[in-house]
Amino acid sequence: NNNTAATQFNWTYEPVWYVSTTGSDATGDGSSSSPFATIQNGIDESSSGDTVLVAAGTYTENINYNGKNIVLKSADGPLTTILVPANNSISVVRIINNETADAFLSGFTIKDGGNVRGSAIKISGSSPIIENCIVKDCDNTTDGSFGAISTFHALPEIRNCLVYNNYAGFYFDSQDPATGPKIINCTVVNNQHIGLLGGSSNGIPEIYNSIVYGNGINIQGTLIITYSLVEGGFSGTGNIDSDPLFVDAASGNYRLSDYSPAIGAGTATGAPSTD
Repeated sequence: NNNTAATQFNWTYEPVWYVSTTGSDATGDGSSSSPFATIQNGIDESSSGDTVLVAAGTYTENINYNGKNIVLKSADGPLTTILVPANNSISVVRIINNETADAFLSGFTIKDGGNVRGSAIKISGSSPIIENCIVKDCDNTTDGSFGAISTFHALPEIRNCLVYNNYAGFYFDSQDPATGPKIINCTVVNNQHIGLLGGSSNGIPEIYNSIVYGNGINIQGTLIITYSLVEGGFSGTGNIDSDPLFVDAASGNYRLSDYSPAIGAGTATGAPSTD
């Protein structure tokens, strides 16, 4: 886990709908030469099996996949493609209508979510893949269960993401029997109240190849964690308890320095090919 939230994956479905801050929802047709202005308009015009490709910029809106199994990805990665809410009373991103593992969210910074459960990303009854995202600065302070990312009867796979400086990081609410969400190659750090919270659940969330460090409470509830660096330790195969030696955490650079004990400590089994 040496490059968390810094790798752009190449998932793309055809056709492609284009979105840019210089586009127009009134006159644009979603082509590369005449893009839409808002991500939601791109989603609304798309069908399952399409891609919505978003140019760099800051987008002030709340988006809903509305049951569509699409690839929603940035063109240039999370450092330059930022999504903030227009309405703080609902989640910034909602994937809540039976979307499957053919629904992707890739390459965004999602920040400044309000005091709601799943303030950045709410996943309910769905199984999307979320990758290469940064989730930060969400003010979900009512209680520890108001995670910046929340799941409810959902089986997402969340990988290569950085979740930091929120009140609470992840909240895993009720899951379906015998299985749970997967968190892979993620860094969950410096969330004021809690990093990972497992709620009432049959299926137990699985976390591996990840770093959980510097949160008010790092872990609470029933979770399966392996091949991860967990501050204070956590029982599980391959886990370590050590300073991860980030490059410059004070400046938000959570890449690992050359001598980090986390380098080479993960497992290749079930991990993405690039981290």
